[in-house]
Amino acid sequence: MRLFDRILFEKAAPLQIRYLARHDYSRAPALARAVLDQMDADFLIGPPLTVHIPNPELMAGVWSAARECLAAGRAGRPLREVVAAVVSRLNACPYCYDIHTSMLHSFGEAELARAVWRREAMPDARVQSAAEWAAATLSPNAALLAAPPFSRTEAPAIIGTAVGFHYLNRIVNVFLDASPVPLKGQGWVKGQLIRFSGRILQPRLSAQTLQPGQFLIPLAGTLPAEFAWATGNPHIAAGFQRFAATAEAAGQESVDPAVRQVVTEFLASWRGDSPGLGRAWLEGAIAPLDPELRPPARLALLSAVASYQVDRTVVAEYARYRPGDRHLINLVSWSCYAAARRISSWLRAPA
Repeated sequence: MRLFDRILFEKAAPLQIRYLARHDYSRAPALARAVLDQMDADFLIGPPLTVHIPNPELMAGVWSAARECLAAGRAGRPLREVVAAVVSRLNACPYCYDIHTSMLHSFGEAELARAVWRREAMPDARVQSAAEWAAATLSPNAALLAAPPFSRTEAPAIIGTAVGFHYLNRIVNVFLDASPVPLKGQGWVKGQLIRFSGRILQPRLSAQTLQPGQFLIPLAGTLPAEFAWATGNPHIAAGFQRFAATAEAAGQESVDPAVRQVVTEFLASWRGDSPGLGRAWLEGAIAPLDPELRPPARLALLSAVASYQVDRTVVAEYARYRPGDRHLINLVSWSCYAAARRISSWLRAPA
């Protein structure tokens, strides 16, 4: 099975990556290789994380948050997989939706997987409440967000999973194909493939109990106030602090201050709504910028609030402005992080 995993996740999955050079994992920089080794031991080597290889520090920061919320610890893992799938559906990210529906099969939760796949009520009332909460995370005035249906102890892992996928869904929509399963829609055949892929990983994942706090990079910066819900779990707080520090550093390295200001100001009044298919809102937002800064601002704003609209033209215009995979992943990552941080600002742990 491990050989099948390696073929699937290290050879086949990277073929779905767009806009970035394909990497030979065996020749990755030392820090990126350490992240890959830990991912392989603790979870699986997935393209949503490996697209960050051009900036190994950023890759380690993203993995720090993802590992602590989703992989470390065994209790509540199926519930967090449901949250991941529901948030992914909310963000129009079929890739992550399919993967985390499949993961429910890996943990022996066929009924939950079936309910998620068919978009039906969950067989467990507690999981159903968490799913409803996850579906409300783009609605800052929703009553469920003011009174979350989980305990204060559970809050860091559940909220962290939701915030993490608001980030990862945007990354995936920009850089990966629509789904790891090459079939469209919710048909029976695709559902069986989702079930089969999950069952393949069941022997590997179902018995894992990972120790939290196994970080690969030192702590830096401070935990942003928008992630205050994480303070109830020191490991998750430390993971998000590392994620925040590396994402901010990526933005400072590759995103012009004027572009960062436009994105920050736009998100300050954004309430989670989709801007729709038109781009008048986008051109209006970037109009005050000098013409040479509009391509990066266009890519940054689309990545933040309409990642499904990023296309080859938008990326090519950015590449002419500033070529290089590291700059590209830095700009997109910082923008997706800025959106996830904004969403995080209206999520809270129970009193």
